[in-house]
Amino acid sequence: MEFLQLRYFVELAKREHLTQVAEAMYVSPSAISSSISRLEEELGVKLFDRVGRNIKLSPYGKEYFFYVQRALNELDEGKIKLQDMLGSSDNQVSLATTNPYVWNKAIHDFCHLNPEILFKHYFFDSVTSGTRLPDEPVDLIISAPEAFSDPAWDSELLFHDKIALAVPPGHPFTERESISLIEAKDEWFVSLTDSSFSRFCYNLCIQAGFEPKSRLSCDYMLRPKMVLNEGMVCLTTYNGKHTGVFADVPLVPLTDAGATRSQAIFWRRDRYLSKSAALFKKYLVDIYRDYQPEQI
Repeated sequence: MEFLQLRYFVELAKREHLTQVAEAMYVSPSAISSSISRLEEELGVKLFDRVGRNIKLSPYGKEYFFYVQRALNELDEGKIKLQDMLGSSDNQVSLATTNPYVWNKAIHDFCHLNPEILFKHYFFDSVTSGTRLPDEPVDLIISAPEAFSDPAWDSELLFHDKIALAVPPGHPFTERESISLIEAKDEWFVSLTDSSFSRFCYNLCIQAGFEPKSRLSCDYMLRPKMVLNEGMVCLTTYNGKHTGVFADVPLVPLTDAGATRSQAIFWRRDRYLSKSAALFKKYLVDIYRDYQPEQI
């Protein structure tokens, strides 16, 4: 068994496409195929099944993948720890978030304070992606606790946030200090494309007693523009205004039970966290320590 065989195995398990793996690892498809065949011969089981043109992990492969991925992660972590000890770490933080726009300012400010640290950011939503973890190994994950749960990951709460109704300037609701969501049942909503937060908002409306009327779904950044330009409404968190996404949009807090959304930062319990990743985690915890949405 060779180290490179295990790397090929993991990449093929993730991509499920021989040619793509070959291109990514700068080898021929036949070389990877031959390497996997030797690994299967040594283990005495088939690790992959062919389903049409696709390559899928067999039941044996799924079981073996867990152990190989853990072993490779351990080796990578050992390298990072040695680099930290030598003071020659690559100063890189890999981060996955369910909503990148909310964290733009925090990442920008942190990078301004620590220009030597590089970031790799990935979008990850376990509720809609169908996978328990990001495709790429990451140091940290930021998510609502109800949208991500894994016993191998520790977490620390960053903040609890209120849910508010975003309305266009001049809308009658702008005069209100708070509102029950059922009062917006006749409004046209700008909905998000499918995500853990869009499902959360939809369920909030259902619990309030109505199904939201929506003729448009879009990403996070386009929603406030639709509210401003099209006279529509949407649900968001107060932190959206804090980060500038909803800076010009009036927000009316909801009085409904359950109209809160939390965010937490997660890291692997059994993995070494590099100094750069630990520094960023501490930075986020510190800046949100006294976060109060009512003050926005």
